Amino acid sequence: MLLTYIAACTWMIRRFRKFAIALLAITCFLINAVAASVTGTVIDSEGAAIRKAQIVIRTDSSGRRGAVKRSDLILETDAKGHFTANLSPSFYDVCVMADAFSPNCQKLLISTASLTINIQLKADPEVMKRLGDVF
Repeated sequence: MLLTYIAACTWMIRRFRKFAIALLAITCFLINAVAASVTGTVIDSEGAAIRKAQIVIRTDSSGRRGAVKRSDLILETDAKGHFTANLSPSFYDVCVMADAFSPNCQKLLISTASLTINIQLKADPEVMKRLGDVF
């Protein structure tokens, strides 16, 4: 009876060890695939925050294997011009637009846990020509 008990315990330990190793492998994979935090501020040429600026973030499939899910992320800055997005490590096209300002687009490589970017928008010359600085 003792030998049966020991054999059953040994079998359970082996099964648990395989389960634990599989769980650890899955956890490591998920940690590496977890989104990185991207925060930023949108300002004008004078350094003032631009509220309600729209940020469009598009995944660039460069360097990725397999199919890439293409869905744009659209954000809006708060009253202090801040925004935050959680993204998987990859390349992204980031375009920032606001009323009366020329758009600003750039390529970003997200590879770390967090990234902070500051984006400056310049007043659009056509808007300034037609409306002056009253927009």
